[in-house]
Amino acid sequence: MRLCTKDLVTAAVLLALAIILPTIVHISGVNGAIFLPMHIPVLIAGLTVGPALGFTVGIISPIINHMLTGMPPVPIFLDNDSGVRIIWTYIWIPI
Repeated sequence: MRLCTKDLVTAAVLLALAIILPTIVHISGVNGAIFLPMHIPVLIAGLTVGPALGFTVGIISPIINHMLTGMPPVPIFLDNDSGVRIIWTYIWIPI
């Protein structure tokens, strides 16, 4: 599969959004466990830039979020990472 510059830039912007959006939600006081803002950019990435880059955004975003903010905590982080992969799989398997 050949990746074009447009797809890489789109994936990078969605990855940045997947890092910034949960931080904004946590600062605003909304319960992040109910809203789950990290999944929105990951779903958009899977639908717009394809399965490989969507999977990459879904794997990298919780890791970077944990390293920068400590959220999600490690037990939830491992479960969250699995949830993002499951969502990605259900989007692309039927196609």
